[in-house]
Formats: sequence, C-alpha cells, structure tokens
Amino acid sequence: MTPAIKAFALRLRLRQFLKFCVVGTSGLLVDMAVLHVLAMGLGWNVGLSKLCSAELAMLSNFLLNEVWTFRALSAVDNGRWASLRRLVKFQAICGVGIGFAVLLLNLFYRRFGFNLYLAKSAGDPAGHVVELLDERDFQLGGRAAGGGQRLFGSRAVNLR
Repeated sequence: MTPAIKAFALRLRLRQFLKFCVVGTSGLLVDMAVLHVLAMGLGWNVGLSKLCSAELAMLSNFLLNEVWTFRALSAVDNGRWASLRRLVKFQAICGVGIGFAVLLLNLFYRRFGFNLYLAKSAGDPAGHVVELLDERDFQLGGRAAGGGQRLFGSRAVNLR
C-alpha cells in the first residue's frame, strides 16, 4: 500500500472514530435524560429506569451507527436480514454489560447511598468493560485481538 493510500485510510478511520464518539456521547445523553425522567420525574424503580434508559440509548446508538458512522459497511452487508442480525448481536453484547451496570447502579445507589448520577457514573464504566470483553469474544470467536483485527464499535475492523 502506498503512503498516500495509507494516509487516506487513516483519515477515514479517524473520521469514523470521531463519528463513533459523537454517537456514543448522544447515547450517554439519551441514557441520562431518560433515567432522570423515569426515576426522578415519574418515581419508577431505579433498576427498571436504568434498563429502559439504556435500551433506548442502545437503540439510538445502533441506528445512528448504522446510518451515519458505519454507513459504508452497512451498505456492503445490506441483505434482507443483515440489519436485524446486527441489531440482535448488538443487543446481546450490550445486554450483558447493561445487566452488570444495573447491578452496580443498585448497589451504589441503594446499598451505599450514592447520588443517582454518581451511582450511574460508577456502574456504567464497569458495564462497558464487560461489554468490551463480551464483544471481543463474540466478534473474534474468543481469540485475542491479534492478526490485524481490532474492535471498533460493534464491528471488527481489519487494520491491515
């Protein structure tokens, strides 16, 4: 590969990464807003509120990544059921992390008396680590991320 092509590919990856970060930030905002409305505004159970807010944020992130961040990849794999397969896989991967985050949110909020938003901020990163490990196994068949494969969002991207 020529240096010009490598530089162009790197710019594309950087642009894609920045889009991915914007989508992730929007998901965080959706998650926080819905959690606030359900738990604080409507008085719902915190665990149920977190499940609902996280699900809406996941769906928002998936749709934005499909139509904006990974549009080119989605266009290549656009079979009749391809988007549904990707959504199911995304839900399965993120669902494990959300379950862990809900457990930690309840622990910090109910048991230790943390503020709701501080408890969420403490539980979510641990949930994302679980998602990352789960996604790595799911995407790469349990292999270490070697051989040029690196995870990027809900897609395995070949960096060679």
